[in-house]
Amino acid sequence: DELRDDKDVVLEAVKQDGYALVFASDELRNDKDFILEAAKQGDGVLLYVPDKLQDDKDVVLEAVKKWGIELEYASDDLKADKDVVLQAVKQDGYALQYASDDLKLDIDVVRAAVKQNKDVLDDIVSSPEYLSGDSKDSKEDIKKMAATLKKEITKSAKTEKTIEK
Repeated sequence: DELRDDKDVVLEAVKQDGYALVFASDELRNDKDFILEAAKQGDGVLLYVPDKLQDDKDVVLEAVKKWGIELEYASDDLKADKDVVLQAVKQDGYALQYASDDLKLDIDVVRAAVKQNKDVLDDIVSSPEYLSGDSKDSKEDIKKMAATLKKEITKSAKTEKTIEK
């Protein structure tokens, strides 16, 4: 029990595996400052913190900076927060799948996700429901957005090749 309350011991364990947070005392798991530090150190910490910290923008931002996929465990409000989602997709483009429906269709967010990982665009083109579920209107918007992003990528690639020459 004494080790579960020891911040240094738990932080060292979290560095190895975010799952180690499960073994931290309730007091540590509810300590915002400690969780902020844990989020800087290890991956996967949001899964093991109380709801109030999954709804804390500072904590979630720190977690998604390290591992964008942590967006999955953020509160719905923060999945709808453009700053949080942008930070997540800049770290891992596939975090886009956990964003709110509105932000999944936000060109800035999708652009950032594709910039981080071009494979995200292929997934969107081949399966528009990746972003929209079954909404027919949204699928058309997604196809238009995907076409725009493909043009941007192609233009960017041509510009880079010209600069290299």
